[in-house]
Amino acid sequence: MLKFFDPVENVLAYISKTVLWGWLPLDILAHAIVSYVLFLIAYKLKFSYWKTLLFIFVLALLKEFHDSFALTSSMDEHIKDLIVTMIIPFLLFFINFLKKRNS
Repeated sequence: MLKFFDPVENVLAYISKTVLWGWLPLDILAHAIVSYVLFLIAYKLKFSYWKTLLFIFVLALLKEFHDSFALTSSMDEHIKDLIVTMIIPFLLFFINFLKKRNS
């Protein structure tokens, strides 16, 4: 990997190994927070919900692809990270879908 990414890889490695309160991996919390922030930014920029979901999903896939080379993580961890990353944007998308359908 390029030397430019070494500090990023160090931060990602620290986050993936840290556990809060003895039960909550910081990695999971970071995925949820970042996906929600990205969703809010896309919402403020007037992206459609579909484009927002696709945007966040592609970013999550790219991040997991990077992690597969930079960190020693398993396929289970990658799938878990993708699910956690997509759950909040998908729930917000689904709520909006139901609102539009009922009105």
